[in-house]
Amino acid sequence: SIGPNELPSWPSVSAAGSASGNPGMVQACAQTPGCVAYIGISAQATALSSGLREAALENSAGKFVMPLAMNVDAAVNASLSKIPSSLAASLIYASSPDAYPIVNFEYIIVKQKQSSSATAAAIKTFLDYVVSTTGGSSPQYLAKNQFQPLPSAVATKSMAAIASIT
Repeated sequence: SIGPNELPSWPSVSAAGSASGNPGMVQACAQTPGCVAYIGISAQATALSSGLREAALENSAGKFVMPLAMNVDAAVNASLSKIPSSLAASLIYASSPDAYPIVNFEYIIVKQKQSSSATAAAIKTFLDYVVSTTGGSSPQYLAKNQFQPLPSAVATKSMAAIASIT
């Protein structure tokens, strides 16, 4: 058993396959009987329509859970108090009996000090749109990729980080 680990040292397997990205992995697994792979939630609909199935994973509480919105939310909610203003936080194996064990935020890394005020303003405008619940984080956009909205506490920290770009 490898146990909880964000960077496990997987053993070499001579018959192991590989593919590029979620679409490539869906295609490779659909053509390989017995395939076991990680495919991101954004490719869930494609994977299921290709005949692949999801597996319940064991979380930190020893419970086997499916990649459902309520289990993703449980992982995020269990981690809220540990999310710093830098937003650098792991949600892996969050301490909730219902938490899906491999949850993460999508990140973008930006220099706080930009080369010009015009560049800073353009970046801030774009990121404000991305985080906005009426923009990129609106239900219509999030649902397309099976993503969940940021909790308000995290959205507030995100907006503060965006505002600090100069």
